[in-house]
Amino acid sequence: MSRGPLEASRSVWNKHPENSVNWPERKKWRIVLVIAIVILLVGLNATSVTTPGLIIAERFHVADTSFPHSFWPVTVWNTGAAIGPMIGMPILENFGIRNGYM
Repeated sequence: MSRGPLEASRSVWNKHPENSVNWPERKKWRIVLVIAIVILLVGLNATSVTTPGLIIAERFHVADTSFPHSFWPVTVWNTGAAIGPMIGMPILENFGIRNGYM
């Protein structure tokens, strides 16, 4: 009984060095650590603007009596962080990184 082309390609891929299952443990852990660090940095970046909210409002003489203006920078920052990649990543994918940044 002969194997079909799909089964043959699967057996080749199962032994291929670029298949992540076949990577050495050291490489797998390195990737996990890089991802963990990036997640930590993104979380710090998103919340770092919340600390000076009241100080910014005080500096620019903005009152929070009718609307919480001091947290407007936080809202804009986090909205940009959420929507920016949704717009930017498809542009980078379709037109390339260089053209996307230009």
